[in-house]
Amino acid sequence: MRLILLLLLLSACEPAETLVRPFVQDDPSRLPYRIHTRTYPDYLNGRPVQYTAYYRYQPDGRLSRIDSAWRDRNMLYEYDNGRLVRRLTQLTRNDSLVFRETFEYGPEGRLARRFWTDHSTRIQYDYQYDAAGQLTEVRYRALTYAYEGSTRYSWRNGNIVASVGYDAGGQKQSEWSYEYDQHPNVNGLVRFDPDDPFQFTSNNVILRRLDRDYTGLIDLAVNPLQHKLRYNGDQLVERIETNMGTWLTYTYERK
Repeated sequence: MRLILLLLLLSACEPAETLVRPFVQDDPSRLPYRIHTRTYPDYLNGRPVQYTAYYRYQPDGRLSRIDSAWRDRNMLYEYDNGRLVRRLTQLTRNDSLVFRETFEYGPEGRLARRFWTDHSTRIQYDYQYDAAGQLTEVRYRALTYAYEGSTRYSWRNGNIVASVGYDAGGQKQSEWSYEYDQHPNVNGLVRFDPDDPFQFTSNNVILRRLDRDYTGLIDLAVNPLQHKLRYNGDQLVERIETNMGTWLTYTYERK
């Protein structure tokens, strides 16, 4: 349970398409750049180490796999008629399955449902949108044991300004707030979870995100947890730093 709560807290940004509708897949034809590597710190046998994940692409530009030495895992992406329908996380050494995600879409082409499955757990996520196509709520529930909740999203001027997590009884569990500058976001996609094929976009450039935990179940050295974004000259996210001392860095390549 603590692991699931931590994953929900740290990867709670659920996505969009610039100025039009949130929560769609990365468009491989929209930008001249794509992620090449992602580097991040961790600990191995009590010693600090760094890992680099490598992004691989299909000839049409869609992401096909992410290879990483972290926990000896890779991610495989499968498409049907241009839509992502399945993502598999496997152990590199023997291709054994760690967990699987499947994706379903509504008639408008927006993500409608996601299933996350491992050897003993299956969780269903349902996505709801307003009349303008903006993501308003994600409801989730475990199909293998008693666990459910939701995340609700607030928008202003084409930007997500808050997302709040609730348990099944409606009690606030966590909250994420987003701060922007006044510059237009020419690249659109905002990445907090770099492995997520769905990303939200914003009209303006996001500066930071604050994560607050109200449960006391997550051992955070700081609360709120702050994410600061740093960009390169092409307005691509170059580094994300937190006030816990963790970070992510990215390199890009031309298509």
